[in-house]
Amino acid sequence: MRLSASSIMAFSCKEYFRQKFLLGRESLYPNIHFWFGKAVHAGVAAFWRGLDFGLAFGAATRKAQECDITPLGVGDRQKWLEMMQYLPDLLAVYFAHFKHRPAVALRTVDGPPMIEHRWEMDWHGHQLTGVIDLL
Repeated sequence: MRLSASSIMAFSCKEYFRQKFLLGRESLYPNIHFWFGKAVHAGVAAFWRGLDFGLAFGAATRKAQECDITPLGVGDRQKWLEMMQYLPDLLAVYFAHFKHRPAVALRTVDGPPMIEHRWEMDWHGHQLTGVIDLL
């Protein structure tokens, strides 16, 4: 089993943890905050690949469109639409911050700047791994 921040946080509800991480069952309802994060990450990754804002925003939008909002209730649907409205502004602030301050760019390891840090450790004979966002 791969330990992640999500699985550790989910452990506060033992049944949710069991259903999701041990049995591999997913909710019928998408987690809009998770999908919004995936969209932001797609845009940021495009920035670090050297794409301009329009292409990066397109990558973020395409990732967001993978989220099926059909089963959402009215409240979550409204929140999703609000988040989509401020996605371009959020990406624009990120672009402006790093474009004009190259010395602030994230750490690199033999390649382009990384937006995630992967870690591994041995814990009493068990291999633990994870990813920490550097954003």
